[in-house]
Amino acid sequence: MEGWLEQFSNMGLIRWTAEQTVPIVILREPSTDEINQAHCLSAPYTKPKKTISRVKLV
Repeated sequence: MEGWLEQFSNMGLIRWTAEQTVPIVILREPSTDEINQAHCLSAPYTKPKKTISRVKLV
């Protein structure tokens, strides 16, 4: 999770350091463009219906 926090901090979304002793501060919401760039169509969680249909109930 530290990797995500570091990336969000580098993007200017949050105020955070690895040695954080106070709560994380949200500086801004991601832009629509940033959200679209982060979307990964090949990730398994982007197609929940297909993934769920492959789960066999025991």
